[in-house]
Amino acid sequence: MKKLQSNKSWRKIAIATLGATAVGALLSGCAVGGTTTEAVDQAEGDATLVVWTDAIRLPLFEAYQEAHPEVTLEIETLDSSPDELASKILLANTSGQGWPDVLATAASAASSLAGDPYDFALDLTSLVDPEIVGDFSQGTLDPCTVGDELICLRGDFAPGVLWYNPNLMDEFGYSIPTTWEEFQATGEKLVEEHPGYVVGSASNPWDDLTYYAAAECPGPEFTGVNTVKVDLSDPNCTRVTEMIDSMLEVDAFARTAVVDPQFAQDYGTPEKVLMMMGPIWYGQNVYANSFDAAPGTLSFAAPPKWEADAEAHTGDIGGRAYVVSSHSEYQQAAADLVTWVTTGPFLATEASTTLPSYEPMQGAWLDRNIEDGTFTEVDTPLNEVLATAVDGIWTGLTYKQANSETYRSVVPAALGTGQSMTETVPEWETRLVQNLEAAGWEVE
Repeated sequence: MKKLQSNKSWRKIAIATLGATAVGALLSGCAVGGTTTEAVDQAEGDATLVVWTDAIRLPLFEAYQEAHPEVTLEIETLDSSPDELASKILLANTSGQGWPDVLATAASAASSLAGDPYDFALDLTSLVDPEIVGDFSQGTLDPCTVGDELICLRGDFAPGVLWYNPNLMDEFGYSIPTTWEEFQATGEKLVEEHPGYVVGSASNPWDDLTYYAAAECPGPEFTGVNTVKVDLSDPNCTRVTEMIDSMLEVDAFARTAVVDPQFAQDYGTPEKVLMMMGPIWYGQNVYANSFDAAPGTLSFAAPPKWEADAEAHTGDIGGRAYVVSSHSEYQQAAADLVTWVTTGPFLATEASTTLPSYEPMQGAWLDRNIEDGTFTEVDTPLNEVLATAVDGIWTGLTYKQANSETYRSVVPAALGTGQSMTETVPEWETRLVQNLEAAGWEVE
C-alpha cells in the first residue's frame, strides 16, 4: 500500500486544536496544550484495565483478553458521542475516580483530552516502539499528535471509494464513472432507464466528507494554526451542491441515510443500488451487515475526480483512536493494549470491519475481504484501487469533526423533509461559523 502524503507540521497542530473545539472548547474555552497531570505511582503485578469502547471495536478487546489471560480487562461498551465521553471524563475528574485506563473515541476528538479541562490523555512517546509508530500510514496519526506528544494510536481510517454492483453494471451496460460529471450523468440515465434504482444518498451524517471534502470545498479549510476558511459559496462547494440537487430532483439520490433500515429495505436488500460513493467501511458495515449483500455483488473503484481538477480527492470518513489515561496505575500495560489492538493479527480477521491505520496489516485486511467474497476484484486489482483512494485523501482538513457535527445536525433532516441542498446550505454555513467562532477560531 502506498503511504499518505506528508502533512505540514502546522496541520498537525491545527487538527489537534480542532479536536478540542469539537469536543471541549465550548465547555472550557481553552486551547489544547499537552498533558499536565502529575505522574501516578505505578502498581506492580498483573494489570487490571478498565476499557471504554463502542460496540464495533468490542471484539478487538475480547480478542486481546483471550490472547493475554495475564491481563484482566473490565470492558464497558459505551456507544456514546465524543461529547458524552468527554463529559464522563469531567465527572471522573470531579470525583477523583472512575477514569478508564483505555478509551476508544473518535480520532478527531482524541486530542482534546490531552489538555485542560480534561488532562486525561497520556503521552505514549516513551511507551510505544518508535518503529511501530513509523509504520502507521502517514497522516493517520496527525489527530494523535499534540506538539511533541503522541497522545493516542489510531486503529482505523476511512478513505472514500466508489462502491458498485458489478452485476448491475454489466446488465445495464454502464461503465464505471471516473469523474463526478460522469457520475451525475450515469445517475440521471439510471433513473430514466431503470426507475427505482439509486446511486446513493447525501443524507448521511458524514456526507460533508463524502462529497464536499472530495471537491476541496473550504467548509472549513485550514489556513493556519488558529484560522480556518469557511465559504460554501466557493465554486468548489457549489459544484457539489448543484450535483446533489440534480440527483435529488430526479430521485437518483435517496433522501434517507444508507444506515437507515428504510434505505436497506427500499434499495439495499433488493439490490437497487447501482453504485454509491462512501467510506471503505461500507463494505462490511453497510453492504454485508445491513444489505446482506451476496458474494460477487460488490466491488469498489477509485474515487472520481472533477473534470476541472488534476486529480481525485476523498475525505477521511471516520476512524477510532485509543487513548491511555494519565491516571492509570498500569500505563505500560495499557499502552501495550492499545498497540496490540491497532497493530495486531486480529486486524486481518473477519471481525475487523474497518481499514487498519497500521500499514503492514492493510494488505492482509484487504486480502481477507476478497477471499471471503465481501469484495470482488473485477479489472484493476483492489490493492491498487485502495492505494489510490488512500493517496487521494484531501489534506486541507483530514477529518472535519466540527463540520461533520454541524452537517449532521442540519442537512439530513432538511433533505428528509424535501428541501434542496441549495436551500439547506445557508443554515449549515451559518451554524458552522457560529460553532467555530464560539470555540475560539478565527474564521476567514
